[in-house]
Amino acid sequence: MAFKKGIASNPKGKAKGTLSRKTIEWDEFGKALLEHGLPRTMEILATCDDEKFIAQFTNLLEYFKPKLARSEVQIGGEIKHTVTFLDED
Repeated sequence: MAFKKGIASNPKGKAKGTLSRKTIEWDEFGKALLEHGLPRTMEILATCDDEKFIAQFTNLLEYFKPKLARSEVQIGGEIKHTVTFLDED
């Protein structure tokens, strides 16, 4: 039986909230990285001086929580920084 154009083999589609195989594998990979890499990372960070620790910690933090969007607004000749929070959910 040949497939007919425009007719899905699963008309109801994927159930809401079902994760794809790729997403499941990516989550498992992330867990393995944390399990094996986190203890070593903590050891290395413990040996850093304060300035280097903050730099490395900030770099690592971006992978845990993405940077927030920033925009510059000029008011009366002064530059003010505002932070815009984006809800990605």
